[in-house]
Amino acid sequence: MKWRNIIFVWFWWNNCHRGYFRCSMWYCGKKEESRLINEKVRRGELRGLEPLCDRINFLKGVSYKKINEKLSKETYLRKGTIELFDYLKKNNFIIILCSGNIVPVLKFYQELLNIDYIFGTNPKMNGELIKRIDISDFSSKDFKYDACLNII
Repeated sequence: MKWRNIIFVWFWWNNCHRGYFRCSMWYCGKKEESRLINEKVRRGELRGLEPLCDRINFLKGVSYKKINEKLSKETYLRKGTIELFDYLKKNNFIIILCSGNIVPVLKFYQELLNIDYIFGTNPKMNGELIKRIDISDFSSKDFKYDACLNII
């Protein structure tokens, strides 16, 4: 059996949060609603996948193209991230990104960072437009872990 270099990458919650928060403001005028979700999560009034679904559903009608345009202007990546991913690819690592972020956002990073596989939330789509997501669309509350197990 030949061993392969595989690296699992998670985008930190703060990165995802900023992505949803900014997308909510960019396209939907949902700054206040997003702030209220944050408050409820901090107070323990919202838990689990519900606040994630609420945020994603703010993006109803937003296209992959619009997300790509905005992220092209500001990637929200920390300094050195692109160089790190370049190093990993040059050294034959298989890169797998698991995130709570939506697949249209992850596709942008997959292209930018030359990531082999992405796993994230899969909202219902109408072509390239985000439709919605429900809690029932997740395999479990541990959907990122589940996705990792499926490829190991």
